[in-house]
Amino acid sequence: MRSLACALCLLVTLCAAPASAHDPAILQDMVEQALSLQKLVESGPGLFRQKISYPLADSSRHDLDFVPNEMKESRGATIGIMLLSSRRAGHALLQTALSQEGYLLATSIMSLEEVLRGMELWSQARLTGDYAFQIFGTPSTEEAWGWKVEGHHLSVNVTMEQGELRATPLFVGANPAEVRNGPRGGLRVMAPHQDLAFALVSSLTAEQLTLAHDPTSPTAGILQRHEQTLEPGEVGVSASALTDSQRHLLMSLVETYMRALQPSMASEEMARLESAGTEKLRFQWQGDLDPSHRHYYTIQGPTLVIEFDRVGEREDANHIHAVLRDPARDFGVDLLGEHYRENH
Repeated sequence: MRSLACALCLLVTLCAAPASAHDPAILQDMVEQALSLQKLVESGPGLFRQKISYPLADSSRHDLDFVPNEMKESRGATIGIMLLSSRRAGHALLQTALSQEGYLLATSIMSLEEVLRGMELWSQARLTGDYAFQIFGTPSTEEAWGWKVEGHHLSVNVTMEQGELRATPLFVGANPAEVRNGPRGGLRVMAPHQDLAFALVSSLTAEQLTLAHDPTSPTAGILQRHEQTLEPGEVGVSASALTDSQRHLLMSLVETYMRALQPSMASEEMARLESAGTEKLRFQWQGDLDPSHRHYYTIQGPTLVIEFDRVGEREDANHIHAVLRDPARDFGVDLLGEHYRENH
């Protein structure tokens, strides 16, 4: 009962702020941190000088990816090549878009590269600094612009236009999902994303499972990448068919993803979800019902798509991916559509 009460309090808190309630101080801070990072990186000495600025219309702004940087074209300013002052500015910019919880998640994901490097003795490419920033357009509270930071298992994408912010898609992942050896043994940086979903699917009745569960084994690459979107459909069990306690589990799972965002953005997203109707959410679980084996789940609704996978070559895949998307607002397409109509 205590956890249920906490979940209810959290939902009320996230939904309390009105839509588009972005504190001007937050917007100004984001602009200032982006300008600071841009100046430090582009005026750095010698090898520390990197390209970070791109046109707003640059195609890479919409290129959602999460593979190690050595597996794709190098773009942006890489943290590992930055001076300490630039690194601090980069992390400060990241903190303007993410909550404390989200920032801790992002930096923990980065730190897993060192764990993975120790596990893969053949690899020298797992580096905690191998994440790159890009700034699109000119940072301003008045003009349209955006930025991203991306690397292995992390993609944060932000767009600003005249006081409005968008921060989807947001991609997070972990390899290993659970650190099983060494001084960090037992660490699970995305435990809530896994445990709440398993609690929900475990709570379903046989009748509900016939709707929610697809026993087909999921395949690698099922997650959205680049400009792909999950086709909307009537898959899974509807929130309207769940009990009160099951709906609380579902909403707690959704909030786990939302809480990574800066609080005003999380509040806006939750308010939109509430307005569209939480009863319209649908939950599907695919693959093994043993959470340590290969599986995949999705939550779909009018204003969001959440995907999670634990797949790989082995049945016991200790490797997970997850993404939060808003098909109508990803990469600020709603803001920029209006911007282009009014200014071009």
